[in-house]
Amino acid sequence: MSTSKNAIVLPTIGLGGFYKFEIRRNGRVRYDSGWFENLITNGGLDALGQSVALANWCAVGTGNTIPTNADVTLSLPLAVAVASGSSQGVVTTGTRYGWQRRTYAFAQGAVVGNIAEVGVGWTNSPATPLFSRSLVSPATSIIALDQLTVTYETRMYLPTVDVTGGPIDIGGTNYNFTVRPINANSNGTAGYRTGQGWGVGLLSLPASPRIWFNPSFGIYPCLAARAPCILTPVDETFVWTSAGVAATSDFSESGTNGAYVSSSFECNFSAKFSAVRANFVGGIQGFLFSGLFGTYQCILSAPVNKGNTQELTMNWRQSWARRP
Repeated sequence: MSTSKNAIVLPTIGLGGFYKFEIRRNGRVRYDSGWFENLITNGGLDALGQSVALANWCAVGTGNTIPTNADVTLSLPLAVAVASGSSQGVVTTGTRYGWQRRTYAFAQGAVVGNIAEVGVGWTNSPATPLFSRSLVSPATSIIALDQLTVTYETRMYLPTVDVTGGPIDIGGTNYNFTVRPINANSNGTAGYRTGQGWGVGLLSLPASPRIWFNPSFGIYPCLAARAPCILTPVDETFVWTSAGVAATSDFSESGTNGAYVSSSFECNFSAKFSAVRANFVGGIQGFLFSGLFGTYQCILSAPVNKGNTQELTMNWRQSWARRP
């Protein structure tokens, strides 16, 4: 059985983000901005595929130039602080998304002036290359007695429309596919360990080559499910059979990660099922996949028959963008 010659295309993930300012004086909060939106820059979208720690640093400045997609730094940068905390969760009602927050505590007296802009990025310079940028409105006056804490939140929005595609060639036979999110109520970090869901880990990515898919990260980064399979509601935890019960499954043992192409805003990877895996009577019809950008189910238009002398390698593709 050959590698699938075409990729299963996962939904394009919409990304967004928000900032919050908190200023303390003599231990008391004197200003809380509430949440305000940011612009994820072109460089930030590109950095998701590069070997950088996206949001290790926060920079503030006094410039009031309106942010643009092409921004690489603040207009008039003033000071920078390192990330000091992280949390994550999911929103499961209304517009659904997973979120991750990082906090940045500037030392008292480190920020003095009329602060009008903020950004997060990956160097410890006030002119850090920016993952995101926002104006602070209204601009906030900070004196030497004040201590500023900035919180940045990135959001990974749950796709609301199924992705259909094909045909893809698997072992000389053409198949169509449908992809839909799954395990949407779980705040387990997508692609990591147990409980993979829609928790976001993007802001914690290290300055090393991206691993879109890694079997060592979890119990089921990619599972194959025994036919016959149907699409599961997004809140369910697993692929169903047509009888409405969880399908028998088996896991991939290895995977490969394609090199990122600059400015493509997409990644390519594969999951391999060896000769001893997923040899179901009736064939394979479903997959459950969890990677950096969420957790998904994929249902094929017909079963793939795999024998115990055959290997199956499934190719996948994921893209990302600013949420409109």
